[in-house]
Order: sequence, then structure tokens, then C-alpha cells
Amino acid sequence: MKVDILTREYPPYVYGGAGVHAEELSKVLAERVDVTVRAFDGPRTEADVPAIPGDGSAKGSLKVVGYGTPSELADANPALKTFGVDLQIANDVDADIAHAHTWYACLAGYLAKMLHGTPLVITAHSLEPFRPWKREQLGGGYNLSSWAEKDAYEHADRVIAVSGGMREDILAAYPNLDPDKVVVVHNGITMSDFATPADDDPGWAVFDRYHIDRSKPTLLFVGRITRQKGLPYLLKALHLISKDIQVVLCAGAPDTPEIAEEVKTAFAKLDEERGNIIWIEEMLPRPELNALEHGCDAFICPSIYEPLGIVNLEAMACGLPVVASATGGIPRSSSTARPAIWCRSTSCATVPARPLIPTSSCMTWPPPSTRSWPTPNSPGRWARRATSAPATISAGSPSPTRPWPSTSPSSTSRTSNGDPTQAGARNDAPACGAVMRGMAGWHGFANYRNHSKPALPANLPTTRNHNMPTTDTADNEVLKLDNVEFRRNRRVIITDVNLIIHAGERWVLFGPNGIGKSTAVGMLATRTFPSDGRVFILGHQLGKYDVFKLRTRIGLASADLGRQFPEFEDPLDAVVTGLSAVTGRWRDTYTDEEYARARQLLRDFRVSYLEGKEMWRLSEGERTRVLIARALMGDPELLIMDEPTTGLDLGGREQVMRTLSRIGEEDSRRAVVLVTHRLEEIPAGFDHIAIMGRKPVSAEDATNDGIDAMGNPSAGTIVYTGPLEAGLTDERLSELFGMPIEVQHTHGRWSAFAV
Repeated sequence: MKVDILTREYPPYVYGGAGVHAEELSKVLAERVDVTVRAFDGPRTEADVPAIPGDGSAKGSLKVVGYGTPSELADANPALKTFGVDLQIANDVDADIAHAHTWYACLAGYLAKMLHGTPLVITAHSLEPFRPWKREQLGGGYNLSSWAEKDAYEHADRVIAVSGGMREDILAAYPNLDPDKVVVVHNGITMSDFATPADDDPGWAVFDRYHIDRSKPTLLFVGRITRQKGLPYLLKALHLISKDIQVVLCAGAPDTPEIAEEVKTAFAKLDEERGNIIWIEEMLPRPELNALEHGCDAFICPSIYEPLGIVNLEAMACGLPVVASATGGIPRSSSTARPAIWCRSTSCATVPARPLIPTSSCMTWPPPSTRSWPTPNSPGRWARRATSAPATISAGSPSPTRPWPSTSPSSTSRTSNGDPTQAGARNDAPACGAVMRGMAGWHGFANYRNHSKPALPANLPTTRNHNMPTTDTADNEVLKLDNVEFRRNRRVIITDVNLIIHAGERWVLFGPNGIGKSTAVGMLATRTFPSDGRVFILGHQLGKYDVFKLRTRIGLASADLGRQFPEFEDPLDAVVTGLSAVTGRWRDTYTDEEYARARQLLRDFRVSYLEGKEMWRLSEGERTRVLIARALMGDPELLIMDEPTTGLDLGGREQVMRTLSRIGEEDSRRAVVLVTHRLEEIPAGFDHIAIMGRKPVSAEDATNDGIDAMGNPSAGTIVYTGPLEAGLTDERLSELFGMPIEVQHTHGRWSAFAV
């Protein structure tokens, strides 16, 4: 039998759990069948092929083939680069079964199934609908990755979930998938790989190389720099932990330059204010990581999405107590023989989680253990404290003078009601609370976002959103585009864009189709990043601040956003999730008052009858009104509406126009931006306008108006900013549209006609 394993990661190019999974699976399968691994990152050598375990009597074989990105796609979107590799892999598949891992290889497996008739098995390590932050990395490619994954899953012959929670997520994300095809095969680890290192093990050198002080209690994080792993949130929360606690971060392989810069900035600030923190950016060899895990005292996993969390299993195998988010498969993946504390999290959290165990619980540390104290000269994890007098610590108390553990086990025990997501799911779980709260004076990762605020009034809100702190800026600038340019596939879309919008102003962004308005809106809404220039939003520079925090302060209604919701999403949930700026409620919960507010907004826009339906069944006009209601749900400081009357009939349009007029005329500090190419859709109360037009082309390119020598339209730019009435003149619009235009303003409404 022949099996082709299709995977993005494979040695020597492994940066996450999926790569480890694929490697270990291939070695075990190769003991029985012929395995060919088809992986990304270019050709492999014989030295890159792992050895098959056993005594050499394996009945199968192991071969590794690597594929590189086609040169023609070198500058393409990352998703298209992936598809370029997938096409090569699909062409070469020659097996009885194709086994694909992650969305990166899903398309290759699906194409091989259609092309060769090869049965397709997919192992789900994550799901694109549960990772909306990937849009930051992939841009429009996130639509492609989501499409590829959905089609592959729905046509697979078998889908393997790595945990029970993952199986539930798969069926929720892809309801058309036959549940009988989805089976659970838990991830696991080889315990022998995590044995306590010998005293002379070379892995212990990692402590000296990175100047890790083994006389201090140490907290360890291991993970990639990605939104999913929650590192930016951890860096903020570490201010709450005693400075006596040494923190070691094994974090590398950033998803984007933006999150890399964000983490770098946060680390530098934390290092300056707190100190006692070490950042290891390289991927450590297994022996060194094993020594590090055995030499630290607690492990933390602040992930906001984690199908299983194999890194927690590895930490527990090394005897570490684990502090982790109660998300995905994490609560179900842990041995009851190891202490753990779970913290509530949402699938797309914008802030860190709160602990499930109340800080008032008193407990001592360390957790119950049968491990004996090693000799003072031993390099083991407890050796540095063997000669020190232990201290008993109570949770919630200030850090003791000498924050090392008591040798007596915790007398506190707690039982659960059978819910594995609750902290008391294991009797020794409270003991781990002392690791973070008792010993460190820890009071939770950070203040959890308060979903229980009072319900907003039924009429449109007139106060600011106080979910996030406001940063004062010069002259109350809410938006600033400073010499912004955006390029796609080496073509300049917009250039020399400059715009400043202050608090309380009502702006119209106006221009013909194809001029770059949607690109500009993407930046204003933190969905797109400039190629050059700077964008400041609510006092923060785009690319140097957590966009997920900013999005909770921005209300956005756009057709592109409407396409990002799961097809089966209830319109009521689409509105209420505006509070968290996520698309898809998934496992998030909201209060009755918040749902009442969402229902009132649906009534305001005359679409309350849509509750209980599915987003994909809505007409374009219905979807538009739902999106406007969602944009207002969080009482945003900045409201952006991208052509909000698109698809509406006359009655629907006028209803929305009345609402927009109320927004324009309200007395509030909210800044509002309305994007349109129709003067008729400019409501009362909007008194500023930014008009976009074509940037003049050079003389040698001006063979056609607005067209360069390559036949491309010249880049869009802003040709006017200022008062609305001064901007909408016959002359300016005639030049903009290339024909005589007459502008009229009657009964508070604008219109224009060709003459």
C-alpha cells in the first residue's frame, strides 16, 4: 500500500505542531506501508529523511519530496504561492491514499482526488473560519484559503479531528459535511522524548547561553508569534506578575512583519519596566527545549484558539504545571495526573482571559508531587532551591521575600461537576493557581472585556465606546493618512493620499468606481496596510499597534465584511458580535441586555424578522441593513460605512438615508466616514468631503486620458478635501467624470446630471 502525506511543514522546515505531527506520523506509517511525504519549502536531500523507528525490519519505506514556489508567483499573495505548490503536488500524487494536513495542502489533496481519483483523508489541525486574524497575514488570500479548505473538507473521504472539541468545530464550520466522515484521533507525544535529562546532558547549556538564572522561579512560554498563540496579550499581562518571577519566551516565526514589530515593541517596554524576561527567538533543538522545560517551574499557554495544544502535553510530560486558556481542545487534552488551571477565552479574543479559579482561593505550592528533591549539585528543576528554606504562599497575597515552593503538598482540593472546561476538573488544579497567583501575586491574565455593561438605549447611541482606552492626539485627530501609497502586484493602486479627520466630523469619501476608495477604506478599518506612508487611527499607527484592539472601537459596514461571515450565521449574532469586532459568534457568549440591544437595532432598520435565518439566505439589501446595525452595536468612536445603500430598493434606501441623517446630525464626538460614488446617497449632516480622482500621468504616458503606457489606469489619489459645498461643484465633477456635469442641492439632498 502507498500513502502520500501532503504537508506544508516537514523537517528541516518545521515551525509548529502540524510539522511535528506529520513527521512522527510518517515515521510510524513507514514501518508498515510505503510513504511519500510531499512538502513545501523546496527539494530535500537524503539527510533530511528521518530514520524509520525499529530494528530495521520495517515493511514499508519513507521518501520525502519537496516543492518550491513557482518563480512566476514569487511576488504573489501568500495564498496564491501556496496554490502554486499545491498544483505541483497534485500532479505528482501517486498513491492509494492522499493524506493532507492544514489548509496549505488541502487543495493539493482535493485536486489529486479529482484528477487521479485518489481517496482523500484530511487531518484538521486548525480551521480557517476560526482564525479571522489570518486576514492580517494573507489579506484577500484569506478568502482563498477559506475557500480551499471548505471545498476540500466537504469532498474528503475522511476527516480526522485531533480532539473532541475540534470535531465539534469542524461540524459547526462545515455543516454540509457528513458527521459520519469525521472521526477523532487524538494527538499524542512519545513520553521517552521528554525524560528528565541527565546531569551531564548538553541540553542544559541553553541556560548559560541565554543567561537564564536558575536560582529564580521561572515561567515558560513556547509558541510561534501569531495572533492564535496570544503572545501579545501575555506580554501585556506580565505586568501583573511579580518581578521576582523570571519569564522565558521561546517565540519565533512571526506570521507578519506587523505582529513581529508589535511583539518587539511590547517586549522592549516590558523589559524596561519589569525586567527579568528573556526572549529566545530561534527554534531550539529538542534536547535543549526538553532541558528548558525540565528546568522551569510553570508553563503558560495564552492561546485564543487551539484545537488541541500539544505543547501543553509536552510541558506536562516534563512535570510542569500548566496555565492555559480554556479554548478548543486544551481542557480535554490534559492528564489528570498533572496540575492545570484553565482561563476563560473567546475564539477571537481581543483581550486576554480571566482565570476560572477565583483569586480569593488560598492554596500553597508546589502541586502534589512524588518527585524527591535532588542534590544541590544536580541541574534538575528543583536543585536551585534545595538548600533554601521553603515558603508557604497564599493565592492573592503579595509575593513573599523568597518566592520558592513549600515542600508540603497543597491541602486544597476541588471537584468539578463533570465539566472538563472548569478549573476544578482535577483535584490538584488549584495548586497550580499558586504558581501564577500565589507565588507571583497573580490576579489573572488581565481584566476581561466586560460583556455585562448596561444595555444601550433603543435610539441611536450618542456616546463614545469605552471598551478600550482613548489615546489623545493632536487636535483630536481620529484618522490621519500621511502620504500613503498602496501597491498590488507591482501596480500602484493609490498614491500621495493625505487626509486628516477629527473627532465629531462627518466626512464623505467620494469618487468614481475603481478609483481606490475600497482600498482606502481597508486601511481606515485596519483591514489593509499601506505599502508606503503612515496611517494613524485613534492615536495609533497602523502596523505598530494591535489591530484587534482598534477594531472594537471602529464600526464598519461594508459588502466585503458581509462576505466574511459563516454562511449559517444568524443575523442577530452578526449584529451582536460587532461588540467584539469578530465575524462569527462561534463559542462567544453575550448578555441578554446585549442581545436586546441587537434586536432593537434590527427593528430600527426594519429587519427584525431576519432573526433565526442564515446570513447566506439574505438579500443584498437585507444584508446591508444588518451590517449597518452591526456597525452601530458597539457605540464606536469611528464609524465607517462603505456604500451602505447598495442593493436597496427605494423604500429601503430612504429608510437607511433617514438613519444616516440622524447619525450625521447627532451631537457626539464620533467621527463618521461615508463612502459613496453617488451624490444622491449623501445624507444631511455630512459637511466634509474627500474627493478621489486619478493622479496625472506623465507626458510620455498620456496617450489616453488617465491611462499609462502599459494600459493601466493611473493611480488614485485625493484631489480635494474640505467643506462639502465647496467641493461639489459643476467644474470639479465635470473634470472628475470627463463629461459636463450639473450639480444640484435641493431639500437637503444632492444630485448630479450630465448636461
